Amino acid sequence: KKEVIEKFMSMSMEDLMKIIDRVDEELEGLEDEVEDKIDGIGEKYEEIMGKYVEETTALKKETKYDVLKTLRAAKAFEEIKEMEKEIDSEDHSEDDSEDGSEDYDSE
Repeated sequence: KKEVIEKFMSMSMEDLMKIIDRVDEELEGLEDEVEDKIDGIGEKYEEIMGKYVEETTALKKETKYDVLKTLRAAKAFEEIKEMEKEIDSEDHSEDDSEDGSEDYDSE
């Protein structure tokens, strides 16, 4: 360490400035490299988030559509049950009126 310090102490100001310039260039290169990597990560993040949004939106739409189909099917089922009840009650009404009219006719 002592030798390195002595070497720097014995250098001219011009030589020291050259070393400083070289170190600055290397640092700028490293900074650019780091910024490029950060930009790359940001682009990948945006790409991933874009896919996430697309897929979750599509999934939500699909789920809502499935729910809508299920609700429509349930409503149709309820309507069919109501129609069956109406038909059954009409059949029973007709049976009752036929039975009743026969009783009146026989008397």
